[in-house]
Amino acid sequence: MNGITPQLNEGQEPAPEDVAKHHLLSFESSLWNRLTAPTARLKDMEERRRAQFLAGLMIFLIPVAVLGLFLSSYFDPTPSEFYTEQDAIFMGTMATTIVGLCGVYLLSRTVYFNIGSIVVLLLIFGGAMGLSIFSPDGRYTILPFLSLSILLASLLFPPGIIIPIAVVANIAGILTPIIAKIPYSDDDFDVIVFNLIMSVLIVASASIRHKYIERVEQQKGLLDKVVVQLEDARDNLEVRVQERTAKLKAINEELKRFTYIMSHDLRNHLVNFNGFAEELRYSVDAITETIDEVDSSLTPPQQASLNEHLREDIPEYLAYINTSVDQMKRMVDAMLTLARMESRELQPEPIEMRGLVREVLTSLSTEIREKDVQIVTNVLPGVFADRFSLERIFTNLIHNAVIYSSPERQPIITVGGYRDSDATYFYVQDNGVGIDPAETTAIFDIFKRAGDNNVSGDGMGLALVKNLITRHRGTIRCDSQVGIGSRFTFSIADDLVNEELSEQTALSKPADSAPPVNAL
Repeated sequence: MNGITPQLNEGQEPAPEDVAKHHLLSFESSLWNRLTAPTARLKDMEERRRAQFLAGLMIFLIPVAVLGLFLSSYFDPTPSEFYTEQDAIFMGTMATTIVGLCGVYLLSRTVYFNIGSIVVLLLIFGGAMGLSIFSPDGRYTILPFLSLSILLASLLFPPGIIIPIAVVANIAGILTPIIAKIPYSDDDFDVIVFNLIMSVLIVASASIRHKYIERVEQQKGLLDKVVVQLEDARDNLEVRVQERTAKLKAINEELKRFTYIMSHDLRNHLVNFNGFAEELRYSVDAITETIDEVDSSLTPPQQASLNEHLREDIPEYLAYINTSVDQMKRMVDAMLTLARMESRELQPEPIEMRGLVREVLTSLSTEIREKDVQIVTNVLPGVFADRFSLERIFTNLIHNAVIYSSPERQPIITVGGYRDSDATYFYVQDNGVGIDPAETTAIFDIFKRAGDNNVSGDGMGLALVKNLITRHRGTIRCDSQVGIGSRFTFSIADDLVNEELSEQTALSKPADSAPPVNAL
């Protein structure tokens, strides 16, 4: 129902009747909008539970109402010990009215809330009138009907609607005897007083419950706001972490490229440096031969000085240059190897570790025979990892155990592994010369070495081993004592790849498992 506002020309004053009509139409439009204001209350979980309860109540009461009306219409109206006509009328009217209340409530929740409230009031009043008019002798049944109506309203509506319903119900209890033309009695007053007391108690309890619900909803709203703020903060943090991770990854990649380029260029310069040093050696030899031919023209002091510089100092300096160039070349080669390993993508696959260790021992068989090393292989559980990386790890650790064996006793190297809750562990243990416990952490740094420096090496082996293990989300440690031996233990994460590959890993791994043996 919408009103039409009269069109006025510019500067024209509206007529009084037009103003009155305009106000009337505005009032009608506003009243209609208030009565037909749609609600979305069924989105609330509590309202949904109420709606489900009322739907079930309707399904139960509809046959009760039909049965009551049928009994009141077709059965013998003669009173009996168990049944009277008034009982049937009350049962049918009561059930019908409650079904109407539930139906109107369900409809009002989704479409027209305010109109539904007005219809509820009319149903309560009309039900009370119907009970009194059609069954004057059973008018006392109004008491449970009105009380039940108020109680049902208290479960469904807020206090602002419960109070008008209670007022209408009490007015209905007072007016029904008058409308039915039945004189008041003490029982009528008892019904009115009891119904009034019940109304006050129900309204009071509903108000308290409603305030409590409002407080809970308010706290829930605050909690929802906090949750939203926390989710926003988490999302912002995740975005920032992703951005910083991307930046760090880009910087790391740039450093890798820089290391590779610098190492490659340095290696070329070192090759040139070494080549020019050799050319200088040849030039010195040529000068020495020339001087030998004119040696008679030189004085003895001059001859001694030339011999010292050409045959002793210059060759010694050139030897130092060559040695330094060779050392720098090995370091650059190690840096290139590390850069290549960093840039290489891991290719995890199921690995049978006993076969892998057997291949590593075969590649080191010459060194093992020269040192007369005894190899002991314990349990080696299968693992899902990059095969090339594990080959490099075991080759380096076993090679170190061989070259640092003690000459005082039979070298024994033990290789084994065991499985823990979240990772698979492997160890390489020897009875060699051992390492000072103060150096067991520094040996994993780049270009760091411990023990006998006369043993050839570039100090990159253990650094490379640590890098490969870290890329497998594992750790490595060294337990050692000088003169007793060393034990290197490292881990490989079980959840190295995604869920699908992890399932393949679980199917591929053998079931054997054993604790570490002969720990230092």
